[in-house]
Amino acid sequence: MANIKTKHVLRFKNDFDDRGLNTENADGKYRLFEIDGDLGEALLNSSDKIFIKGNSTEEAVMCTKNATFEIRKKESSNTVLLVPDTFETKNVFPAPKTPNTNNANAPSPSKDNSMDVDKDSKEAVDEIIIQGGMPNIYTMRKVAPRLNQLQALLAHAVYSGKMSEQFANDSSSSSSRDNNNNESKRVKLNSGKASPSSYNTTKMIYSFDELLQRVQCSEQELADGLRKFKAFELNDKWRVLDNDYFMRLSDTILSTILSNGVDIKAIKCSDVINSINSGEGEDEYDNEIIHHVLRLYSKPFAVKGVEPSLHKAASSSPMPVVVAKPVHVSVNEIQNIIELDVLKISIFRAKQLLSQQSVDREEPYKRWKLDEFLDAWKEQMYGLSGENLVSLDHCKKLAVIENVGPDQFIKRFYSSDLPTDVKDRFKLLFQIRTKWTEEDLKPFVEDIVAPGKSISSYLMKHTRNSMSKVNDLNTGKMKNVRLYSAR
Repeated sequence: MANIKTKHVLRFKNDFDDRGLNTENADGKYRLFEIDGDLGEALLNSSDKIFIKGNSTEEAVMCTKNATFEIRKKESSNTVLLVPDTFETKNVFPAPKTPNTNNANAPSPSKDNSMDVDKDSKEAVDEIIIQGGMPNIYTMRKVAPRLNQLQALLAHAVYSGKMSEQFANDSSSSSSRDNNNNESKRVKLNSGKASPSSYNTTKMIYSFDELLQRVQCSEQELADGLRKFKAFELNDKWRVLDNDYFMRLSDTILSTILSNGVDIKAIKCSDVINSINSGEGEDEYDNEIIHHVLRLYSKPFAVKGVEPSLHKAASSSPMPVVVAKPVHVSVNEIQNIIELDVLKISIFRAKQLLSQQSVDREEPYKRWKLDEFLDAWKEQMYGLSGENLVSLDHCKKLAVIENVGPDQFIKRFYSSDLPTDVKDRFKLLFQIRTKWTEEDLKPFVEDIVAPGKSISSYLMKHTRNSMSKVNDLNTGKMKNVRLYSAR
């Protein structure tokens, strides 16, 4: 038997809509995504759901359970055709007889004889059906979660105490009666400039699932973001504390613990709550709020053979912790016992000092002489002491140091208050200071660096750099330093 060569013939599917080749929004159009790595593994082997998020004003992102991927359209001069596997032959038939056009007497092909086999032919035709066509390819790149959206939402979910909540509830009830048919305007998500100082009195509070629907991030990234912004769950809704209220309550809690000589390695939360709320009056705090603040200043309390439990939203990836010294305690009491983290207390005291109001109307916060700030910091440590407990290393994301002649000054400058947009971040940094060293700039940039990127690549793209001689205040000698300025 002679070998038969197969010839492939492409044919469009009967219901193929060729509008999809030119029209981006054609119904039923196929789209081709280029994926690899973790995303490919998640799509092919995981049972977890995958979500594409984004409204009409946002760039679309794809979110797995643990990561966020940016979706970008890559233009192509070629159209990719979608066909079945060519090894799965569906319609194979012999090649039709080729008509002899040089012979006038030769019979013309007809419907009946068009499929006849040419006896001399050694070819067969494999008909391949085109299911769709894709003129573009969509690429997927892992990016940082859009936590500026979460920050903006939490800015409208501020908790300022029981009295404030009661007032807000009364105002909300009155407003809802007057505007029963009006819907609340959604928070603008993309400004990236929300900060505790910009909190609004309008309360729009959300559950974890509601936040997950609105924020372009994965479930795990949302849990991490809530911890980053020190959010807490109250009545199934996620809130943040008003900054003044938080500082006042923190001082009350720490003073109560440390002034009574309590062992900071094994503190019963119930005892602290009872001590704080033992008096009468409007200063009584919710138990959940005191628990929340205590956890912010504590290490997990380690019990032999027992793992500390976390909120269900964050259970898959607990935050990094420094575990306290294991002691023997009833398993039922594990959630009621904490160990204070003296480093966190030190940072709290530094924040208090840096947040003192300035007498200068041009600056909202006091500018301290560096040596005076360090002395005041040591005095405010509730009698605690320890190696490197008071150190400028703890202020790297909280303040900037300015050199004015022979003197050094320090003033509040929180990285958490800065815009999350990269261009806006660098613009503001160079408004504060025209030239930075990489060491000084790094703490205020590292939180906006996307996965897979480096701070060096950001500095190369958004800054200029030059070598300059500066006076080393430690040695009194001149040294060469690379300085970065606005591009």
